[in-house]
Amino acid sequence: MKRNNLLVLLAIVISLTGCAPIFNDNFEADVIGDPPAVSPAGNPTDDSLNIQGPPNSITVINSIPLGSKSVKIDRAAKPPQVVLECVTGGGPHTTGNYLISYKAYSILADAVPNLTTSVKSSGGQHAFQLRLTDGNYRLASGGNPDEILPGGYAANVVHSISVRINMDTQRFWLNVDGTDVASEKTFLEAGFADVHLLRFEYPEPILERCRERM
Repeated sequence: MKRNNLLVLLAIVISLTGCAPIFNDNFEADVIGDPPAVSPAGNPTDDSLNIQGPPNSITVINSIPLGSKSVKIDRAAKPPQVVLECVTGGGPHTTGNYLISYKAYSILADAVPNLTTSVKSSGGQHAFQLRLTDGNYRLASGGNPDEILPGGYAANVVHSISVRINMDTQRFWLNVDGTDVASEKTFLEAGFADVHLLRFEYPEPILERCRERM
């Protein structure tokens, strides 16, 4: 039997280097048991969240490992897919260096299907896709559609993840727990022209979807 995959997130920040954040949410103003507010408290005032999924698939919890309020993303047992998007304020963000950082841990390291993290442009193109699968980080970039990165993750171990994107050179770097695990990578899709949002996604359950269509 397939088990749901659970990922818990804390303090997501997207910033243009040398400037104020263009997305910032630590979920402390949100109510435990509810979805996070789609308009995060504090500055910037025009950042937002997009939430998609069945009830209780994305909720605020009091996370003991993180020691704070956090957001739990739970793969749903039935359609639709589960999506959390962190949408930047202002923009378009087309030039300069951008830093994306957050902390996360997986409650079940070996569950399927895989949660996918990506950065997308306002036109829908991907800078990259990062999948959590069987304790490994698998990266899809312009140079490799399925690269297993050094290190990995275990259940209930908190990791600090950061991504640096240089829009001038069209390259990105991925850092986990202070170590660069991917450097000078090219974007996954041609046409990635601005840093618009950070997306966490579980796909729509295939088995349940097939049953409903029979």
